[in-house]
Parts: sequence; C-alpha cells; structure tokens
Amino acid sequence: PRMGIAGAALGTVISQTAMLALLLVMSARDPAIGGGSGLMRACVRIDRPLTRKIVRYGLPTAAYATADFSTLTFFTFLTGRLDALSFAVSNVAFSVNYLLLAPIQGFAMGAGTLVGQYQGAGDSAGATRAGWRVLVLAELYTFVAGGLILGFHEQILDLSTGASTG
Repeated sequence: PRMGIAGAALGTVISQTAMLALLLVMSARDPAIGGGSGLMRACVRIDRPLTRKIVRYGLPTAAYATADFSTLTFFTFLTGRLDALSFAVSNVAFSVNYLLLAPIQGFAMGAGTLVGQYQGAGDSAGATRAGWRVLVLAELYTFVAGGLILGFHEQILDLSTGASTG
C-alpha cells in the first residue's frame, strides 16, 4: 500500500520473473527434455511443421486475448477520468465480469483439449459427449454465479466502496 501503483507494478514484474526462473529450472531438470544439455537443443532446434500448427491454432487465440485485454485497458483508462465513486463502481463491474468469464474460458480450453483428444483417437461420439458435458457445466456455472451476483449485488458493491448501500 505504501508504494501504491508503482509497488503493484514492481510486485508484478518480480512475480513474473520468479515464475520464468522457476519454469526454466524445472525444464532444465526434466529428463523428457534431455536434462540440462537437451534443453538448449530443444529450444534451438526448430520443428517447422509443429511451429506452423502452433501458430495456426495459437494466433487466433492470442489475437482474441490481445484485443480483449486492450479494450479493457483502454476502457479502464477512460473510466479513470471519472469521479472516484464512478471509477470504483466501474472497477467492480469489470471484476465481477471477469469472475464470470474467466472460468468459462477455462471450460473452453478444457473442451478444446478433450474434444481434440477424442477426435484424435477417432472417437467422434466421445468428442460430442465431451463438448456437451462442458457446455452443460459452463451453463450451470453461469447460472449459479449469476444468481449469486444478482442476489448479493449490494454487498459486492459495498466491498469496493466501503459504504453501506442497504
């Protein structure tokens, strides 16, 4: 709290750097990659067909995420020009919105993985079942979370403003 936004930025940079270091150490020790010497070879050697697949399937997701976070950042900058209460309410709305959407994105990632595994195994019926199950789970989550947010909207707002609306 004492360092304010600069402290939050510093904390983010430190945590991301620590995560990178930890992942590099774990990768270097992984026998599947070949230990310390195999890691460098695995990173330097380019598998063109695999790289094309990664870009083909990853680029649309990356573009979506970039557009999503860019618009959120832009809108946050715009709402920062509002009075303090309006800015707080806007931040609550975005936080609650993310609370609803992040798990759905996780469900989508899980669905893509499961459906892809079933399709890769030649089991179209299993892929269809997995897709429908994930859809039902995502809808159930949305219904429950939305109901909780509607039922406790005043308390959620109170958490952000520190004032009592009820």
